[in-house]
Amino acid sequence: MKVNNLVKFSAAVIMAFSMFACSAAPMKPKGVVNIKNVALFGYDSVEYFVLQKETKGSGMHTLEYDGATWLFASRENKETFEANPEKYIPAFGGYDALEVAEGNLVEGDPKYWRIHNRKIYLFEDEDNLEEWFREFGTYLPAGEKEWALIQNPPKEEE
Repeated sequence: MKVNNLVKFSAAVIMAFSMFACSAAPMKPKGVVNIKNVALFGYDSVEYFVLQKETKGSGMHTLEYDGATWLFASRENKETFEANPEKYIPAFGGYDALEVAEGNLVEGDPKYWRIHNRKIYLFEDEDNLEEWFREFGTYLPAGEKEWALIQNPPKEEE
């Protein structure tokens, strides 16, 4: 009896795995979130525009958006984000803009940022931030091209 149950269980596991493997779409990077699924590691993305500095959000002002929890320093910032989230979501999902331009996914640090053309760009460190802005005419289009490929990878030939 135990062997029969083991065979049934094994068959069910194999079938479930096969169904998952056949239907699984390529994974897309989610963006910069911490282990608790908090966007921007808890920094308020609106404050970059309002105060021109990085500011931690509060657990009192939160919003679930695009699969992550966003924290805000004030109710007003939460409402501002809610009215136009795309404006306040960092470019390239919050990954380091220089690294994305080079085809790599490296988390941006919310302490290293710049606003360019009304969009927030994050960087791993000060060196990457400075390098990207020295050559942003090259890095920006390269980053946009790479990000599009990361978001929508070419389908593999069967």
